[in-house]
Amino acid sequence: MKIIVTDEVASPTFVSDLAEAILKLIETSHYGLYHLVNAGYCSRYDFAKKIWNSQAAASHADNPAARVAGYRHPAR
Repeated sequence: MKIIVTDEVASPTFVSDLAEAILKLIETSHYGLYHLVNAGYCSRYDFAKKIWNSQAAASHADNPAARVAGYRHPAR
C-alpha cells in the first residue's frame, strides 16, 4: 500500500503545452531562464488520484493519504 501526501502542492504541466512554449521560445531571440507551467495547482494526492482514475485503476484510489510531517521516507 502506498501513502500519498495531501499537503504538498504542485502545478502539473501538460507536456504538449510545455513543448509548444519551448518551440515558440526557440524561434525568438530571447534567452535566459524560464519557468513554464500551466495554470492551477493540486496536491500530490489529487494528482495521483486523477492519474489512477484516468488509467482505469480506480482500485488504487483507496490508498491512504497523509501529511508530509507524518510520512517518513528516505531521500533518494
